[in-house]
Amino acid sequence: MEQVLKHRAEIYGILILWVMAFHINSACYSLSNIPLLSNFIKIGNAGVDVFLFLSGYCLYLSLNRNSNVVNFFRKRFKRVVVVYLVIAIPFFFIKMAFKAPSYLISNYLYDISGLSFWLNNCLNVWFVHAIIVFYILTIPFFHLVKKGIGYSIALLLLLYVLNIIGFLYFPLYEKAAIAYTRIPAYVLGMILADCYQRYRIQERLTVIKPIYLSLLSILLIGYLIFFLAIDGRHLILSLSYTTGLYMFYITLILPVLSLALLILKVISKIRWLSSFFATVGKVSLEFYLIHVMLILILQFQGIQHNFGFWPWIAIPLLTLPLSLAANKLSELISNKINL
Repeated sequence: MEQVLKHRAEIYGILILWVMAFHINSACYSLSNIPLLSNFIKIGNAGVDVFLFLSGYCLYLSLNRNSNVVNFFRKRFKRVVVVYLVIAIPFFFIKMAFKAPSYLISNYLYDISGLSFWLNNCLNVWFVHAIIVFYILTIPFFHLVKKGIGYSIALLLLLYVLNIIGFLYFPLYEKAAIAYTRIPAYVLGMILADCYQRYRIQERLTVIKPIYLSLLSILLIGYLIFFLAIDGRHLILSLSYTTGLYMFYITLILPVLSLALLILKVISKIRWLSSFFATVGKVSLEFYLIHVMLILILQFQGIQHNFGFWPWIAIPLLTLPLSLAANKLSELISNKINL
């Protein structure tokens, strides 16, 4: 995990580009059947689980160093809520223009508040609404995980049981299942961070021969390749609902991180590419919001399938500069209101 933290920005960049590829492939233009690559793009939404895992890991370490709750929420508000509002306020006005006159101010507030996601399965920018709730749950999760590994395992099992009960017995659960099923990945990150510190895993790893760690990485990447080769996504969907697929994605977190580290090692001498991934990673939230909203604007107009392969080029080219601009504007606003 030390290598993951060292290259966190670059890994975030790889992950958000993977998520974007999934969205473009699903909504605009699907790439032809390229062995392994097509299946890899189709599970790009698993990148969300890796994001949440890393968030849980890093936030546990942060709270362990400084458990000031006010400071914790101030930082989260600055990094997530301000960025979200800077991008979402104009976007939902654009949505009003496409939906008018039926799309009223009340619907605007319903969307921007996130209630449309939790109550009506509106997936516009669901990740932001979910992560805000996850942050609220972080404090009780942190204290439970800190009590010991027994509490951690019990919490993780409880979350899976609650997901199963919600899926079977509560119709409202399905409205936001895409979020509920991702809470275990977030908590797993916190648990691993606790184990690393509690059992001094990093110190123990230093006495293990590098060849064994390399073999472990090969096994993890091999598992991911096997999953792609058998089209595990299709197999799971044929046996269960998407809820089952989302709950399964937790098993792909470490293999995906191993693959990301391998990619970074391969391109380490290509400085401009490493720098590009790091730049994208530093504005990954803005990148997520803007590319999703660009795709939604095309969908509002009903023209998302009219451009063939071009969205694969146009959307990334538009998203990066807009993300950098949104990041600067968010920082300016945060400084103005002394966050």
